[in-house]
Amino acid sequence: MIELKKMLQRRFSAGSNTVHAVKDVSLVIEKERYSNHRIFPAQEKSTLVRCINLLERPNSGKVFVDNKDLTALSARDLRKARKKIGMIFQHFNLMPSRTVADNVEYSLFGSGLTKAQKKAKVRELLALVDIADKENSYPSQLSGGQKQRVAIARALANDPKVLLCDEATSALDPQTTASILELLQSLNKKLGITIVVITHEMAVVKQICDRVAVMENGNVVEEGDVFSIFANPKHQITKDFIKTTSNLQKIEGLIASGSDVVKLSPGEVILRLSYKKANTSEALISQVSRKFNINLNIIYADVEIVKGAPIGGTVAIVSGEKADIDAAIKHLHDKEVGVEVIKDERIFYILLPNISAKPNELIEATLQTLNMMVLSGAISLLFGLIFGVMIVVTAPKGILKNAFIYNILDKLINVFRSIPFVILLAALIPFTRMVVGTAIGTKVRYFLWYSVRYLSLQDRLKVHCMKLTTV
Repeated sequence: MIELKKMLQRRFSAGSNTVHAVKDVSLVIEKERYSNHRIFPAQEKSTLVRCINLLERPNSGKVFVDNKDLTALSARDLRKARKKIGMIFQHFNLMPSRTVADNVEYSLFGSGLTKAQKKAKVRELLALVDIADKENSYPSQLSGGQKQRVAIARALANDPKVLLCDEATSALDPQTTASILELLQSLNKKLGITIVVITHEMAVVKQICDRVAVMENGNVVEEGDVFSIFANPKHQITKDFIKTTSNLQKIEGLIASGSDVVKLSPGEVILRLSYKKANTSEALISQVSRKFNINLNIIYADVEIVKGAPIGGTVAIVSGEKADIDAAIKHLHDKEVGVEVIKDERIFYILLPNISAKPNELIEATLQTLNMMVLSGAISLLFGLIFGVMIVVTAPKGILKNAFIYNILDKLINVFRSIPFVILLAALIPFTRMVVGTAIGTKVRYFLWYSVRYLSLQDRLKVHCMKLTTV
């Protein structure tokens, strides 16, 4: 088991500045046969892994490997303890003047083995990493993948309990990376060795890791099993990293560009489905389509098997009756599948069936609305004409100027001029009830009335302010 505790810290001084490469880290990596850890991103991850074998000595905190506090060991005991912690690097660090066999044998210096035993051990290790035929070759004659296999054999020479991999596949092509990862998985199972993988490659994590620790600005911000981290990332940096590896995030770009692929017909909706639990193994897409009588047109699909369970999701255009789509979404939620509505054209579709299904009510509602609009216009004309004439003739410069009557009429106009507007709103009630399929009660009417009245008073105050400003 590896344990970093008591808020491990590692600081560097750069002139007058202090860089916190590792800050307040407490981390436990259990001793398990198939245990792997992955830490990302940025420079601090390499500093942290070098703190595990004390190539970088932390400024504070404790480092325990196999229940032994490395920070408390003498220099001699630390060298002995390091033999049980193998390490491989991004750039292999092989000695160019030595053959493959000599590079591996160099790690056995001081092991107490005889020369014959060392030779036998080297051949055994080269066979283990599948490079026995290159025993007498030099590093310059090897490919990148072959060099890394030699580096792995060298790291295993002293039968370590822990193998630290610092960006071990970053300099390799995808095919070679896959072969190295398969080798590490094989060693993990055969030797029961704990492997700590430092990488920024998401494919590496998915293929070989059991647990993940995420670092940002020197801190471990998130930790958990691989499936949970990928299915339900909590920290923003984790979400950002995972988004870069998924096609499911491209849908927003298509919508923003106005692509024909995402143009919806009335009643359709774009959903993004994502697996949230490792026990999701049903044929959900076809099941939902048959059970709820809806159609799913898949735009993107990005599903991988991680630790024996599907992870990823699907982006699809869903069409069907609104009630069926809602029921399907609820069913998916019950199955613990994440459902996100990206674009929805069902709002307008709700109105159309009501209108087309009730032609007689449409005609009746339209006539009622027109009648009320005529009434509203007549009231406006009648009251407006009478009060308009009266307020003009009683104005301070009018024919029959009368300040008392003028002020009363001025107030009445601000109140009554809202009545036609309220009548017009009420006129729309039959039409709205028919289209939407709901009734609007008296409380809504009162609310509209008082809202309009309040706005009239607001206008009245503005008029007074204008008059005061003019004076």
